[in-house]
Amino acid sequence: MSEIKMENKSIALLGTLVVGVFLGAMIGISFVNGGTTATSQGADTEFILEAYLSGYVGVSDNIKGEVNPDLKVPQYSEITIILRAGEVLGHNLLVDEYQDDETVISSDGPTEIIYVFSVEEKGILKYYCSIPGHEITMNGRLIVGDVFSKPIGLAQDTTVDSIVRHPTDIPSPVGARAATNVSFTIYTTEVVAEIEPGTTFTYWTFNSTVPGPLLRVRVGDNVTINLVNPANSTQTHSIDLHAVTDNGGGAAYTQAAPGTTESFYFNASHEGAYVYHCATPHIPTHISVGMFGAISVEPVNGLSAVDKEFYVGQSEVYTKWEKGTAGHQAFDSTRLLDENPNYVLFNGMAGSLTDPSGLTDPTFSLNATKNDDIRIFFAVGGPNIASNFHIIGEILDKVYYETSGEANMIDAETVVVPPGSVIMIEMNVEKVGRFLLVDHALSRTFDKGSLGFLYVNP
Repeated sequence: MSEIKMENKSIALLGTLVVGVFLGAMIGISFVNGGTTATSQGADTEFILEAYLSGYVGVSDNIKGEVNPDLKVPQYSEITIILRAGEVLGHNLLVDEYQDDETVISSDGPTEIIYVFSVEEKGILKYYCSIPGHEITMNGRLIVGDVFSKPIGLAQDTTVDSIVRHPTDIPSPVGARAATNVSFTIYTTEVVAEIEPGTTFTYWTFNSTVPGPLLRVRVGDNVTINLVNPANSTQTHSIDLHAVTDNGGGAAYTQAAPGTTESFYFNASHEGAYVYHCATPHIPTHISVGMFGAISVEPVNGLSAVDKEFYVGQSEVYTKWEKGTAGHQAFDSTRLLDENPNYVLFNGMAGSLTDPSGLTDPTFSLNATKNDDIRIFFAVGGPNIASNFHIIGEILDKVYYETSGEANMIDAETVVVPPGSVIMIEMNVEKVGRFLLVDHALSRTFDKGSLGFLYVNP
């Protein structure tokens, strides 16, 4: 057996590292061939982990069998972490602000490394493998002291069947007609729904779904918005439509307290597809928890005819516990300000537009027939992160970027859509199969939830 022993004595969370002397021969790291595993003398807490690409697996009794376990220690502890190689592939273990040696171990040797360090400040530290690509699956938390007032609570009873707006739940195109008076009544509802299976979250919404309804008008229409905030709401809400050229996009007139209705009028003078969102402080919070949608101001002669239309909205959600934690998630304003979301979502829920049973039970996925011409309204609420929208295995034939008149991108592969923007895509689906809607910053898709399926049937 080959071993490495590392001793790091850290003085407080932001303190310095003092590297111990081992065997009187080397400072910082000593290589030992043969013998039994060394242990740190007088350590308050000891953990043994085996390293695999799939994660760190607990070996010691206090974490046995757990993958990427929480390592919980008292404040003012001396800690020993023994890392053992679980496979030929090389790995290491770093701890934020305490352990930065990147020495790699593997079953080909060295096979073990021992870290010893002290912690004084309460907090949550991250341990991880620093080899490129490994951190995604090889990461966990070192929790120093009692930093949580309570663990995540049980999942709550949902107040709606689903937060997800079905991608086909949109009104018909306006078509060619004269300008007229149009009125919309929109409800600002606060609901509990699943953000992923087994995990609930409290959303603030327009009409109880994410995104809110797609509003369709003709350029030149006179539009009235009636914003109804039910009496059981806990917050004041409003609406800012980017298609409106007036104070706050309408938000100045629609700050609706619980139990009130506010209305305003505008002329839809500019054609195109636009975002709307709540504009009540704190605005990024209101958007993140679900309050955005799209309005399509369509040309005098209407949009071109297509066989199918779909409506997809991307947003990010910031929670106290990581994605995959069962229970009722709480909103985390610190992560919001850091622009570090746990979830990046299509239509409000992780994997909402996917369906494992595919062609036989489409549910919330997008479904078309070979050679259909389809149109997708793709809205990004944000509040912070742009989307890199791509459909794997397809070309976006025409992209209308903040317009519905003339396409300004032809044969596009990936389109960057900033927060607070809508694009309209038209394309012909030529091949049968399953095509993936993704944010091509792919960690957001495969690790945070922004994944959808477009099924093209024969």
